[in-house]
Amino acid sequence: MLAGSRAVLFVSHMANDMLYATIPPLLPLLGVQKGFTVAALGVIPAAYMVVASFLQVGVGILFDKRPSVLYIPIGLFVGGTAVALIGFLDNYYLLVAAAVLGGVGSALFHPTATSLSSSSAKRSVSVSLFIAGGGLGLAAGAFLSSQLAQIMGTRATAVFLPITVAAAVASTLFVKNNTGKNKQVVSGHVGKAWNTPLLLLVTATLLRGILVMSLITYLPLYLAAEGYNLAGAGGILTLLLVTGAAGMVPAGFLSEKFGRLKLTAILLVLSGLLCILIVSIPITYVFIPVAFLGFFIQAIIPLMVAETHELLPNNLGLASALIYGLTLGLSNLLVPLVGAAIDIWGYRPVFTGLVLLPFIGSLLVVRVQISRKSVSSILNGKVS
Repeated sequence: MLAGSRAVLFVSHMANDMLYATIPPLLPLLGVQKGFTVAALGVIPAAYMVVASFLQVGVGILFDKRPSVLYIPIGLFVGGTAVALIGFLDNYYLLVAAAVLGGVGSALFHPTATSLSSSSAKRSVSVSLFIAGGGLGLAAGAFLSSQLAQIMGTRATAVFLPITVAAAVASTLFVKNNTGKNKQVVSGHVGKAWNTPLLLLVTATLLRGILVMSLITYLPLYLAAEGYNLAGAGGILTLLLVTGAAGMVPAGFLSEKFGRLKLTAILLVLSGLLCILIVSIPITYVFIPVAFLGFFIQAIIPLMVAETHELLPNNLGLASALIYGLTLGLSNLLVPLVGAAIDIWGYRPVFTGLVLLPFIGSLLVVRVQISRKSVSSILNGKVS
């Protein structure tokens, strides 16, 4: 992939993921101005994320059958328009509808752009750079939305429309479809052998997703319960997101040297150890393990995407949707169960229990590595 196309995909990913992150900071204002309950407010970002996550699978299959770069600018324009409208709508059902439409835009964007980012000799590096753009977009969107809302109110959402339109125009002009270069002929026998590794990877990614989304949702509440003010708790969450974006790029380069699966397994174990520290050390110093946790646990997702692209070289859209969409959607659906557990047992016991998820995920990734070696033996035997 040309450097220019890679840069445009990076910026476009920032613009797309910025949209979702603009919604949560606006919820307090929407609650005060419109009189919505907390539960009703929570439906708005949830509707966006659930639609964006699950619809990706269908879009991924569509992209594999009818590949087109145009899914990217269409997704950006639809998403940008929908999120901009959220700040101007008074009717609750129209607000939810706008959030759903924003999710549709995100679903159109992600499988296509992720597949195109993989069209490179150094797949791990290329995908890591692309996904890092999304991480930066999340952090930037939350920060800009909270700051602009103090000046413009909920109508601050209008500011993000020209950003996404500019990214849509740039993607139309500079991004080309190079996925055909990665097509491979995979025999039926070996194709069946990939089923187990794919299932294990998706499961490991789901376990990681439950941990990440639980931390994003409940870490600020835990910190507030331990004495942090709202600004301080929000700052710790921002730190998690920023260091997460920073960890994605070096992970791509390191995986080229040490191997994706080996590095992923190590990062999962380190993430589990850091989760233990979060609830074990004095709350004043919690920012230290949070910073490293964000760096390690977010670095995993581009490695998972690149590995899944290796498993499904002829279905990059579906592979992207499974790892980057389906697992995120399922994670969001399971996070309320974590909240219910917190209501019963409290933050510390539940957070300690969540530590098991990355450790189990690490074991699954090791199993994938063993399966890949087995398939390589099959291929080598056929060649000889």
